[in-house]
Amino acid sequence: MKILLITGEVSADQYGAKLAKELRATNPSSYIYSVGGKYLKAISDEFLFDLAAKSAIGFIEHAAHRRDHQLFLKTFEKFLSSTPIDKAVLVDFQHYHSKVAALLQKNNIPIITFITPNFWIWNQSSKAKKIVSYSQDIVTIYEKEQIFYKKFTSHTRYFGHPINHIKPLPHISSHYKRVTLFPGSRKQEITQLLPSMLEVVQILKEKRCDYHFQIALSASDFKDSINTHCQKANLSDIPIVEVNERLFSQTDFVLCSTGTTSLEAVIHHLPVIILLAANPITYFIVKYILRLPIEFVGLPNIIAGRRVVSEYIQYQIKPQKIAEEIHQVLSHPENIQDSIREYDPIIASLGNKSPFESVAQLVLRGDV
Repeated sequence: MKILLITGEVSADQYGAKLAKELRATNPSSYIYSVGGKYLKAISDEFLFDLAAKSAIGFIEHAAHRRDHQLFLKTFEKFLSSTPIDKAVLVDFQHYHSKVAALLQKNNIPIITFITPNFWIWNQSSKAKKIVSYSQDIVTIYEKEQIFYKKFTSHTRYFGHPINHIKPLPHISSHYKRVTLFPGSRKQEITQLLPSMLEVVQILKEKRCDYHFQIALSASDFKDSINTHCQKANLSDIPIVEVNERLFSQTDFVLCSTGTTSLEAVIHHLPVIILLAANPITYFIVKYILRLPIEFVGLPNIIAGRRVVSEYIQYQIKPQKIAEEIHQVLSHPENIQDSIREYDPIIASLGNKSPFESVAQLVLRGDV
């Protein structure tokens, strides 16, 4: 079977690669084409286009990569016209998903949507119906996501979240408190969030407490940018460490951008603060023109339906206030366990089995 996997950003590229690995394990004769990033490139038989490096959040931010996406669509259309494909999987494709789907439909290629855009979070029914119209099956990774799509189709499935297989390593204690900064997996996030995060570090350093700081590196491409920000803040001594399975066990507090990192912190039972900043024009459009309900932006809070962890959005990002909250939490460890008990329902909602085996069976055989 010839299978095409299409992703548009870094975490989706990782999920796509895991799916590709499972497809190979289930059916070694599968031939895999892909669009994504370095993870899919490493495992695919043919890699067509790098879109993961062009990902962004927001209208204005995404417009900066418009020419790249137009080039991709032209290249993609030529590829489809000359290459027979048995099935395509759109993995968490946030932008241009409908245009990609139209090209696939034009060539009579069945589509499975694995992880939908965030329309379910904002209750955008009209956009969700477009996904339903072109998807043979929709595989969700959140229970609330599945409930939302069940209103429009019976062809929706939930096999659990891709990170539910994480088994936290024992926490490694230390005589100092370790704060890990996760500025994000997009250059845009690093540019908008890391300066504020480093201000938080400076404020905490002034308290002369036993704090140790480190910056998590999601991709080697961002190391120079992170170093530049650290130099500007006179914090070049902060270690930059690649994200790995041991990092959370060597952390006492997580300060991160929105995304799955916050869920990983929850799985590891760590206190966490989530930050979100976008271009001011994007934020204005979302809040005052589209009037999307921005109640929560952090996945733990969205899943719980209430504020379980702290989150700061746009103009709420005040380094002094954030530093005070971190200091308050780490200075009173006896209170941490009370708040962490609220994590258990969130963790349970993620399921207890990796979804990739089930998704691979769905792609290859059409049933599970």
